[in-house]
Amino acid sequence: RFFLTICLVLWSATAWAQSGRERSGFVYTYEGAADTSGGGRLALRETELRTGVPLIRSDAFMLTAGLRWTHYDFLLSGEGVEDFTAHSVRFPFRAAWPRETGWSWSAVLAPAILSDLKAIGSDDFGLSALALGTYPWRPELRLAAGAAYSQDFGRSRVFPALGATWTPNEAWIVELLFPRPRVVYRVSEQLSVGAGMEPGGDQWNIEIDGVVRDVALKEYRAALGLEWTPVRNFVVIAQAGAVFGREFDARGGDRPRIERDIDDTWYARIGLVFR
Repeated sequence: RFFLTICLVLWSATAWAQSGRERSGFVYTYEGAADTSGGGRLALRETELRTGVPLIRSDAFMLTAGLRWTHYDFLLSGEGVEDFTAHSVRFPFRAAWPRETGWSWSAVLAPAILSDLKAIGSDDFGLSALALGTYPWRPELRLAAGAAYSQDFGRSRVFPALGATWTPNEAWIVELLFPRPRVVYRVSEQLSVGAGMEPGGDQWNIEIDGVVRDVALKEYRAALGLEWTPVRNFVVIAQAGAVFGREFDARGGDRPRIERDIDDTWYARIGLVFR
């Protein structure tokens, strides 16, 4: 039943995406078990569904609404805490003002539910936002500058979104954009390989052992990967790499605060996206 549900959602997402060229997809990520500073071990399963629907589309302005639902399974041992789940359900609204010359602008506003979905209150709601401008410095070089507010680094914070995109030829794409740099080489029409980094954190208001707590995970991922297009518009993605700079924090309720450093580990990802 779960598989059929995913197929139906992807089919619907494909219909929406075809008219607006919005990405839709289903992605599964697994992070291997690693030691924590509390003497336990933590592994993480992450499943994500994302899609979007165009609301307005013209040469001068585009507006889309989307859904990005990420489900997390925290698998713990030796910490005196049972395994638990968390959900990040975001509803991004994206606006873009493209221009052939001069600055182009884009903005994202994404209200969210960050919860275990057992009971939803005011503390379960969150917000992320992005404002970005891009400028064609040269035909092959595009500069970007802006700011973001999100939970990408565990706790809600404002950080700069700066960098550049360099496309020296049709085969190479070099995106030096903080906090998600990547390099992609197009081997053929159907196959691309690349390397990149991304933050992997978030925060939630969830119940652990009968107590509602404010939980945050901070980490960074670096990986090698490939994208294969077996049929038009459908892309299979596969990645493998390392997870590092990891911290876990749980506070609130009538229990002592839990702060843990987590050892580096490996991760793997596979998914299907529509472009």
